[in-house]
Amino acid sequence: MELRVLAAGRDDGRHRPRSPADGRSGGAALHLAEIRELGLWYDDESDEDTQDRRDELLTAHFDDACVDVARHLHASGALTRILGRPVPIVPFDMYRAGYEPELAEAANPPEVLTDYLAWARAQEE
Repeated sequence: MELRVLAAGRDDGRHRPRSPADGRSGGAALHLAEIRELGLWYDDESDEDTQDRRDELLTAHFDDACVDVARHLHASGALTRILGRPVPIVPFDMYRAGYEPELAEAANPPEVLTDYLAWARAQEE
């Protein structure tokens, strides 16, 4: 079983969660409200330097959120209670393939990662 956090994106890889104006709500609307409040949101009319700078901040914010959720799921015992055993959570961003081991190490207790990290390192060879 996998736990995935999905975000809407554009073909160029820039962040663009769907807004309530698109007729969609839920997680994307909450995320959009939060990043607007933090001053991280930009529109297509922003200059490229602003977009690049905010993309970096959005990426770091998203990573932090995923790591925090994973840590909470482990610390609360929810994963073990629901799945019957501790399992690693591996945050994945299709625009940054290769960061999974680094994010997994931040998101999980070390004893949960042993098998995953061995496999991930073997893939790099």
